[in-house]
Amino acid sequence: MGSDPGGAAAGGDDRGQDGARCDWRADPGAAQAGVPVFDDRISYYDPANPQGSVMNPNTGTRIWIQGVGAQGSFMQIQVSPAK
Repeated sequence: MGSDPGGAAAGGDDRGQDGARCDWRADPGAAQAGVPVFDDRISYYDPANPQGSVMNPNTGTRIWIQGVGAQGSFMQIQVSPAK
């Protein structure tokens, strides 16, 4: 793709595989709190927003956050079968 002075290394945007420009910076106004428990039996897919949702395989897996490091650089998670 060549040099892109406004690209990912500069903290701006990057190009996807199709060459389209992608702005990967999060919009601070659009930020939402994370989900502390993920249960893949629940549908997280929204047909009205296919690019912003996900189809999960429904394997009966539950993942939850047990703790986050003081500086936010790591987290401890628990993975188990959903009941």
